[in-house]
Amino acid sequence: MVNQPNKEKRVLLDERATALVSTTVQELRSRHCKVNPSTLAAASLVIFFEKYYEREKSELEKIFFDEKRFLRSAIQGSSNQEELAESIKEYLKKINIKPKSKRPSVQESKE
Repeated sequence: MVNQPNKEKRVLLDERATALVSTTVQELRSRHCKVNPSTLAAASLVIFFEKYYEREKSELEKIFFDEKRFLRSAIQGSSNQEELAESIKEYLKKINIKPKSKRPSVQESKE
């Protein structure tokens, strides 16, 4: 029999998440529920992804957006500067961030 890789994963929680999980575990236990931090966290994740993820996806994207990764990808996927600029504008529009208005150049302001 071949060993199956463990399909369970450990997740590290920050201080705030740990406190929320601990408080909720205590509350549920006081209501005679059999629960531990791992089972609560797993159930909470399943509930979130099944019910709320689509609605909250753009908020998560704003939180975890990596500018360097985006720019590397945009640069590699663009064949010219106009394409790159358009790609950046479209992405910023998608996540509801307005690009800064273009300042007039020194020559444009002289005219």
